Amino acid sequence: MHIPKFWAPARRQVNKPDGRGLDLSAWGWSDRDLDEARRMAETRLQNVLTRVLNGAPLPRGNSYGYGERPLREEIVDSYPGAQDMLACVTRNRYGSLVLNAATILFIDVDLPESPPPKHGLLGGLIGRKAPPADARAERRALLRAALTQLAPTSFVLYDTAAGFRALALNRAYAPESSEVAAIMRAVGADAQFAALCKRQASFRARLTPKPWRMRVPLPPGDFPRAGAVSADFARWLSGYDRAASGFATCQFVEQIGAGAPLPEFAPLIGLHDEATRARTMLPLA
Repeated sequence: MHIPKFWAPARRQVNKPDGRGLDLSAWGWSDRDLDEARRMAETRLQNVLTRVLNGAPLPRGNSYGYGERPLREEIVDSYPGAQDMLACVTRNRYGSLVLNAATILFIDVDLPESPPPKHGLLGGLIGRKAPPADARAERRALLRAALTQLAPTSFVLYDTAAGFRALALNRAYAPESSEVAAIMRAVGADAQFAALCKRQASFRARLTPKPWRMRVPLPPGDFPRAGAVSADFARWLSGYDRAASGFATCQFVEQIGAGAPLPEFAPLIGLHDEATRARTMLPLA
């Protein structure tokens, strides 16, 4: 799993060749300690500085999860295995908890959504309409058929607000393998989700709702937070948790295949179902 424990920034003000001032920053990361993260940050900042002084364009911004660096997420909890880390729970950039599993194959499949109203990003996300029930039923049937073809692996199938989630019960998978890439394509998994799982060397499953689906604002600041921003985030988190208690992240639909969970998977699948409120009839968010 490639989910760093430590993060540190490096920042510098420089003048471009044309005389204009520029604020540069870079992040470093480490699984060992904060000092190693700081050294990486300085090295990465120096690389950016060299580009600027040579007149080259700045690297493009690192969009969520799909740039050249790993995700900068707080590790909230971890679950060691016999040899390596079996899983960890992180908090993503918009405040939701995410289960990251080394070998439990999670698959997210999204349905097409109607275009959002033109009244701002957050309002647009809230305003997106769910696909018609018949479209969901048709797509679920296709996904069920595709998962059945992967027997003897058994799957649990869930509904999500945006589509579906499946998890493999009785076989471990390698996130970086060509086999997993082929499975993701075959079932119509979101391409960016599949790419992130491969690069992070773990499978991701969001455990708690997206804030805008509950009409909760985005959290203040970015991880790692400090000072006043940290206090603001604590207040935001209290409100987010209160709102999340009335929603589910996914809902159990069925098990495909008769296989029982691998013993090492069972606690994490239980954690997933409890945290997502998958066995309730709460509205999805």
